[in-house]
Amino acid sequence: MMKFFLLIIIMDLDMSMRHTLMEVPACPTHESIAEDFNAQQKSGEILSWSGMCMPLEFKFELEEKKEKEIKKEEINA
Repeated sequence: MMKFFLLIIIMDLDMSMRHTLMEVPACPTHESIAEDFNAQQKSGEILSWSGMCMPLEFKFELEEKKEKEIKKEEINA
């Protein structure tokens, strides 16, 4: 199963850091992320920011699939 996660790290005016990690349906373009945060940076609300989106693949076997495989093995035995 593939999931997409957006990570945003913000440096506030006092040099403290905050971050947000959220699941998104698809990775947004860098331009769409930059539009909001560059505006906040230019207006003096934040000192700096960085962001990235990454696909992560989760590998696991479903119990249902295991049960079907066991039944097939029993039938073939």
